[in-house]
Amino acid sequence: MTRFVTQDDSAATRRKGKTKEREPKQEPNLLFFSDYESGNLHKVKPLNDGIEYEISLRPDTLADQYRNWFYFSCFGCRPNQRVVFSVVNFSKQRSLYRDRMTPLVRSRSRPHLGWARLPPRNCFYYKSSRHGGQYLLSFVFTFDGDENEVYDFAYSFPYPYTKLQKYLDTLERTCCCSGGGNLDYRLERSLLCRTNQMRRVDMSEISGKEGLTPTSFLQNGKQRGGRRGSSGKENGNGAAYLHAHSPVRPVIAITGRVHPGETPASFVIQGFLDFVTSQQEEACYLRKAADIVVVPMLNPDGVFLGNYRTDATGVDLNRRWDAPSKEIEPSLYWTKELLKSINKEKGRKLDMFIDVHAHSTSKRSFMFCNPPKSMEISSMGSEEDLKEKERDWATMNRLRKVLIFLEFLDMYMLEFSMATCRWDIDSHKVGSARRALEKILPETLCYTFEASFFHDIGGFSHSESAFGQKQHKVSQEHAQSQAGKVNTEKGYIGMGEQLGRALSHYYKSLERF
Repeated sequence: MTRFVTQDDSAATRRKGKTKEREPKQEPNLLFFSDYESGNLHKVKPLNDGIEYEISLRPDTLADQYRNWFYFSCFGCRPNQRVVFSVVNFSKQRSLYRDRMTPLVRSRSRPHLGWARLPPRNCFYYKSSRHGGQYLLSFVFTFDGDENEVYDFAYSFPYPYTKLQKYLDTLERTCCCSGGGNLDYRLERSLLCRTNQMRRVDMSEISGKEGLTPTSFLQNGKQRGGRRGSSGKENGNGAAYLHAHSPVRPVIAITGRVHPGETPASFVIQGFLDFVTSQQEEACYLRKAADIVVVPMLNPDGVFLGNYRTDATGVDLNRRWDAPSKEIEPSLYWTKELLKSINKEKGRKLDMFIDVHAHSTSKRSFMFCNPPKSMEISSMGSEEDLKEKERDWATMNRLRKVLIFLEFLDMYMLEFSMATCRWDIDSHKVGSARRALEKILPETLCYTFEASFFHDIGGFSHSESAFGQKQHKVSQEHAQSQAGKVNTEKGYIGMGEQLGRALSHYYKSLERF
């Protein structure tokens, strides 16, 4: 915590034709701190007698190259004190701050108001010659409280580890208490493993209630550090279930927050869990069509420490999926084992995997997809030609499924752009979840969902695909009515609901094929 003295910057005044300089006025002290969960602030440097403060971000733990997330607080101001804050050491120069994204602020004494974005007219993202041509984010803020008022500033909406634990506790109690035995599904929260700093890596599974028998994978929860969970019982074993009497039941697996600073991902996953545990018609259909497995926070240590991209050891976990270590990357190791085990179970297959992220430069949400293999069909003749043709038709069928799912997302999610989706084979992403899991689960459709930190609502006049336009017929009026929710906590939670709705319609559409 650092203490600074500021001075009033009032200019000279004229009285009765004479120029008289005002005496410098002693300003209240400003105090800065970030010693709380997910906080990030390295140092503060006052300039111009305290009118401006240069903010330096703390790099990720043991990884100086990552400096993007900030979340800090200050107090000790006077009412109507006007200050310029400048963040001077971003590691990424490209930013949505160039596209009208602005920092967030809230007052702790008025929690009902929540987070608010600063007006774009008060924010500036520019190259600074004083800082060697680096990009700076400067924003002007006028304090409207007294010296005891605490103000929080953040890069995006914080979603700390403790917030997730409270949400999962509430979800678990709600599903256990509401409806009792009348619910048509079963929610099981499990301890998948613990991190190197002994934080929980939770898994939630939503399944149809009838004909459920325990799977083998989670029988050995104690080996992964299983301990008493929020319900007061051992949550490390007997947690996953399958439909014993169904033929081959598809499983949807969703993960998130492998990169701790990508906080919109957690809101999307919360919205998805809210949807799949609701009694909406589409949610009921999805639960009948598939089992759902969610690992909502893969990197709790990085989230707790206020890192942007790495875990507590300075490792970018989304480059370690090829061969994760049980000791060093336990969350990846056990998630990968879980996903592999699903395909070994009688009566189930891992049909779809979605890893949820947030994107710091795209103005639309989109999907990274694994490209299909060659679809060239050889001429019919030999037995080998026939086998090759069968493989090509399987590839075409896979491509059709990918495109149908993207079409439904484009139809139902206002913030999503099918035109922005990419077939990605970037060599730098070989160790990502999407690329690594495809190697060992070739029949599983693997996606990376990227939620934009700040969507360009100016272009949201209609769904971009012809299918989306025809089926959904989103009008300009509809887009404008949704604009107030875009780029808010409720907006990201709503995106999770729309993800669930798109999945429901996707599986319903497969009945016709």
